[in-house]
Amino acid sequence: MMRTMQHKLVEPETPADLKKKHEKSLAQVTDKGQAAIEGREEAFAVNGRTSARVAAWREDANHALLGVEGVRKTVASARRLKPDWVDSFFQPAASSRAAADPGGAATSAPPDAGHAG
Repeated sequence: MMRTMQHKLVEPETPADLKKKHEKSLAQVTDKGQAAIEGREEAFAVNGRTSARVAAWREDANHALLGVEGVRKTVASARRLKPDWVDSFFQPAASSRAAADPGGAATSAPPDAGHAG
């Protein structure tokens, strides 16, 4: 829209006093708007690069943890330990617990369910 207004200012039909009065301020506003658009585009690009780095880090961490788990399983097997020994090293992620038991609610029916009162 600002560019359209700038184009209208340079048209021959536009009065000279109107051009003189608004040309500079309109150019400044247009430049600021363009800088804001470029800043926003850069922010989106940075966000994308950051997301990619986070995903790569998570993948690397997951591979490392899988390697550690493999070694724990090998040790557990060699020492004839129970499978829960392997799982005892790390707590499950909060999201995993929430998915398994949402809100901490019991999965069984209440004690007097099915009894007529």
